[in-house]
Amino acid sequence: MEPCITLGMASVFIDSSPRCLAISMEGPVVPREIIEVIRKEYPKIKTNMILWDFSRADINSVSVDDFRTIAQVVKECLPATHRGRTVYVGEESALYNLMCVYTAIAVMTGVPAEYSVFHTRKEAEEWLAESSSPATDL
Repeated sequence: MEPCITLGMASVFIDSSPRCLAISMEGPVVPREIIEVIRKEYPKIKTNMILWDFSRADINSVSVDDFRTIAQVVKECLPATHRGRTVYVGEESALYNLMCVYTAIAVMTGVPAEYSVFHTRKEAEEWLAESSSPATDL
């Protein structure tokens, strides 16, 4: 599959459906690239389910302060009606743990979503499917 967007060294793959906005990033990722995707995709979101797959990404350059900035951008860019689930995939332990740190920061920032982090995309998709019903979709 060809990337939808190439940002610096990162490649971004976006699959937007009525059920889920799935964003996969590959390669070295810097904070401004994550923010650019959020600013582009979140304002036009049509679902309450968001999946970020970082399993093929290197986000080691993203700091805790960057996570705070990203959470604030998410809060600003999500539609006011968004009250869904956001899930992150990080196969390696370090990446998984970084995503856990981000979800805590997002909650403290007041981003309106239920969060989870999984090691595999399959687990993440299953978690999203648990609440994917007409009552929870926009």
